[in-house]
Amino acid sequence: MTDAALEPLGPEDREFFKLFIASLQEAYGELYRDPLRTRFNPEEQAHNSRYVDQVDDLLERLEWKIAEPLFDVWFYWIRAIDELEKSRVVSRRKRSILVEERLDTLSDTTPAALPSNPDGEASDCTVIKLVFTSLFILHI
Repeated sequence: MTDAALEPLGPEDREFFKLFIASLQEAYGELYRDPLRTRFNPEEQAHNSRYVDQVDDLLERLEWKIAEPLFDVWFYWIRAIDELEKSRVVSRRKRSILVEERLDTLSDTTPAALPSNPDGEASDCTVIKLVFTSLFILHI
């Protein structure tokens, strides 16, 4: 955000708008740092939107030529968060499909059907299927 967009604001409004944008940047960073995360839950959305009504009031008090660049900055971060959330949903869906396809290629067998180990020692190789929020993780 440029200082030029904030310059017409009074010191208190300027600091408040900076705080608001910083909260959006923090929300984006939180989502960005966790690649397995798709969307914010309702509590997180409420927390991330806690300043929206006050910012709305602030921008409504301003002339359009002053408010417009501030709206642009606000909506830039809203779009960035939304696009990241959408891309994560699509990515998770694709990964889930790929995992399901690969799981279908594994054989399902019982311990009794496995070949015996002639030296009597237990096999060190195991396949474990863990369910983690609709994402399968294979450990071989």
